[in-house]
Amino acid sequence: MTAFDLNDELDKDKLRANFAGIAAGTQRAAMVRGYHRRKDGRQVPVEVVTQYVTAPNESPTFVAVVRDISQRIEDQAEITHFKSTLDEVRDGVFMYDPEKLQFFYVNKGAAEYLGYTVAELLKLGPSDLNRTFNQSLLKEMLSSLARE
Repeated sequence: MTAFDLNDELDKDKLRANFAGIAAGTQRAAMVRGYHRRKDGRQVPVEVVTQYVTAPNESPTFVAVVRDISQRIEDQAEITHFKSTLDEVRDGVFMYDPEKLQFFYVNKGAAEYLGYTVAELLKLGPSDLNRTFNQSLLKEMLSSLARE
């Protein structure tokens, strides 16, 4: 089988153009997202990473690693739905990385009551908003929560 058997919408010229840099050695690998058709006819979203491999005493060849990204797409949709729901809440909602102690999500309610934009808050962390939460105290508090 060929890639064209798995996805009849592939454009041969675009595919060749994507791989030209790899074959020429100017590009290490290429990643594309698309769909493959299963034997039962169902389409599956995939991520394909292709690399040109040359081994001693072997002909150069393209190696493609294909990953089914169905679950990732479903997870991202759930997260997007969750965040859009949280954006409708008037209370402030903050999510931050426990290692970096920096916000990776704040809702509109948090931005409104604090007087920041969401973009500004995403550059901050809890200790920037409350000086009593220095980084060592925050890490200690998070550590005790993780043990419970």
